[in-house]
Amino acid sequence: MDFRSLPQVQGRTLRFDLGEARLHFGATALGTQLMLGALAGEALRLNAHGAAASAVKQRVLAAVAAELAGPPRTAVRVQAPGTLDAGLVAYLPSAATLERALGTIDREAVRALLFPDGRPRLLETVATRSGSSGVVLLPHFAEELSAMPGEAVARVTAGAVEVARQAGARAVSLAGMLPSWTGYGFAVERALGGGAPVTTGHAATVVAMAKTVERLLSAGGSRLAQLDVAVVGFGSIGQAALRLVLDVLGLPRSVTVFERAAQLPRLASVLKGLEERLGEPVRAVAADAGLPAELYACDLVLGASSQGGLVDVERLMPGACVVDDSLPPLADPARAWARMRRAADTVVADGGKLDFGDLERTVHLPGLEGGLPSGLDPFFTVGMPGCRAESLLIAADPSLKASCGLVDPRRALAFWRAAERGGIEAAPLSLAGQPLGPERVEATFAHLRARVPR
Repeated sequence: MDFRSLPQVQGRTLRFDLGEARLHFGATALGTQLMLGALAGEALRLNAHGAAASAVKQRVLAAVAAELAGPPRTAVRVQAPGTLDAGLVAYLPSAATLERALGTIDREAVRALLFPDGRPRLLETVATRSGSSGVVLLPHFAEELSAMPGEAVARVTAGAVEVARQAGARAVSLAGMLPSWTGYGFAVERALGGGAPVTTGHAATVVAMAKTVERLLSAGGSRLAQLDVAVVGFGSIGQAALRLVLDVLGLPRSVTVFERAAQLPRLASVLKGLEERLGEPVRAVAADAGLPAELYACDLVLGASSQGGLVDVERLMPGACVVDDSLPPLADPARAWARMRRAADTVVADGGKLDFGDLERTVHLPGLEGGLPSGLDPFFTVGMPGCRAESLLIAADPSLKASCGLVDPRRALAFWRAAERGGIEAAPLSLAGQPLGPERVEATFAHLRARVPR
């Protein structure tokens, strides 16, 4: 029940507060064992009724509350922009992605609402203990940018960088596919005339991946040395993420790399160096038309692909875990959640976010004083994407520098150490904005231990 739509009842001698009400139903009259009542107000109030024992009701209420409860969130405010420490240039998701969240949309109506003057706009800022970060949004959908020449993408991105710099940002990172579309950021630097504080965001993304693996293994009581590891997408982020995982978490039992056949010859020297480090062969498997059976024999999958929907979650072994920063996601989130809820024997987690503690989020968009549409929540969940975190870390730590190009191992390790100094860990384990919960992780690793002895 939601009484917030009703007018408030005011009186001189009587105060009627539905928010403090308790629901009462004669559930036992119908032989009902358990009935849940939910009262929506400033908070969600749950009451259990029926013939079931009180202990049973308490366990059910605790389980429901744990499932519903996500990481702490703060209310969205709408106001004029202030001074930034760091910025992120982003773009609108594909129209198909927005329609999955919001239903049918009018592309031009969305553009007119968000960008009345047709130019990049500072849409949202967050205040953290490390400083303030703002998102400057390009007036283009993902599929529009992907169809543009790289130099054209660089020009519009450079305009957005200037918006962030004018708002005070001392470093600006690039979201999503912008680094790939702009020659790892170098084309943006050229469009700006050089000297701009532009950074790809890949180093902190790699740190977020490694820290998510660390958090997952800690929650499951396991070690990397017990696992067969797969990397799907062995480009800049995939290579750097694996190297950093090895640097900070040790060596796995084996490594298998999945990449397009045309790319494999170019990876020969990288794979050779990896084999020397592991002391055993590294399997390199072509994956042009989907992922072969070798993938589903692995215990831990690291996703860093630019192609989504490659993983069939129904083929994952019991105990298998996927930590994914692919765009689009390696596994369809709805299907992944269906498997996790039904069998509780796998974990599929987003892998690219860091936890900066409580965030105060502000939306700079008159007309949305009530906050963003609920369907957009997955795009603004607790935890900060690594690409956004990178510019904030650079602004807060003079030892870190903005950088375009591929992620150097020393640079990734420098960002890891900066995160350690700042007490910054991986965001709570989640998928598509929904928390995974410790019970789900523990159940998955119980399946893993049954299959892979310690």
